Amino acid sequence: MKTAHLCAVRSKYDDTIQHNDTIGKMNDNKTKKNNIYLDYMASTPIDSRVLEAMQPFLQERFANSLSIHSDGQSADFFLEQSQKRVAETIGAKKSEIHWTSGGTESNTWALKGVVEYIEEHNNGIKGLHVVLGGIEHSSVSGFLHYAKKKELDVSLVGVDKDGILDIEEFKLALRPETILVSVLYANNEIGTIQPIKKIGEIIKKHRSEGGDNFILPNLDFKFPAFHTDASQAFMYLDCDVDTLGVDLMTLDGHKMYGPKGIGALYIRDGLLLTPMFFSMNSVENKRYGTPATQLVAGFTKASEIAVDERQEFGIRLRELRDYTIESLKKMFPEIIINGSIKERLPNNISFSFPGQNHEFLTVLLDEQGISVATKSACRSVENSSHVIKALGNDGDSAIRISLGKETTKLEIDYFLETLGRILKKS
Repeated sequence: MKTAHLCAVRSKYDDTIQHNDTIGKMNDNKTKKNNIYLDYMASTPIDSRVLEAMQPFLQERFANSLSIHSDGQSADFFLEQSQKRVAETIGAKKSEIHWTSGGTESNTWALKGVVEYIEEHNNGIKGLHVVLGGIEHSSVSGFLHYAKKKELDVSLVGVDKDGILDIEEFKLALRPETILVSVLYANNEIGTIQPIKKIGEIIKKHRSEGGDNFILPNLDFKFPAFHTDASQAFMYLDCDVDTLGVDLMTLDGHKMYGPKGIGALYIRDGLLLTPMFFSMNSVENKRYGTPATQLVAGFTKASEIAVDERQEFGIRLRELRDYTIESLKKMFPEIIINGSIKERLPNNISFSFPGQNHEFLTVLLDEQGISVATKSACRSVENSSHVIKALGNDGDSAIRISLGKETTKLEIDYFLETLGRILKKS
């Protein structure tokens, strides 16, 4: 599948054309905006197969799934089957899949839901504690403001120079009062992959050594709960919840060639969360509101395609990523590649130039028809990146290019050539 704006560019080229001729033709097309899109970690286009799966629910099967008539019950049955299909992609049960509006809502519900349920049922126990990774998505790191109001104690676990969580520091951070741990599976800025399975094993050991469940003794769940945001990871990494040892997992439709406005939160059976929204008869682990059946159809199809094509897709992008990184190093000896090369998503390249204004470079690339990012789109109002700062490198910003199914070597070559021309002038 190819997006319209990329098809317009690629239809003009044949792989047999010499590199210089290709560059020349791309230069002739500079007046068109967004000829080359290299920001797939911010969002992906909808796969044509996903769009086809959504289509019947836009006009024909539009009934409200909460209605008691046969059309409504048919929609409700479809939603249940979709829960089962998505659950199978992560080794979960149907009852453990809960639809949300996207990654931010899933993250917020996971963290707030655990905290508020415990607050309501723990008979006033003070000193509750939460552990967060030091380079989390903004919707998780923003939890710090909420925690301050709630008088929660929060430990931020640092990362090494490659952006990998400090395991020894993490072990020391755990306490008997720790109710929640949240660590991003794969970072949305630098692409580093965290040792989620290892963290899960440490938490399991911590629980076994902790004695009685004093936090909520009547609940058939032993804390701390372990949450990971797998929004960026799902396209490329195994997300089996039992293998990883997680109790809460965030997924996001538009990061996997599905529609925007739909996500899912996996909640392990036995763990109870306070609902995100008000209702007359609030029940734990329930999201109130009319389910968007067409979005669920798209999310479900996208998740199945992602799992089916994960290996093939990952191999191709890994080769293209490595080619790009090696080319950048040869062209610019001073360049800093942010994050681990080995433990990295196959579609991510984050790099910095000492002393350069990366936002200005991004604008100049955009003028040449190349879309890249400086940081997470969710942090677009801020000039600096807490992720880049955490690595200990000079500077606090970077350029992130992220590859997709549509990305070709010709486009990467044009990007490299254009970046070289821009830096020569600066």
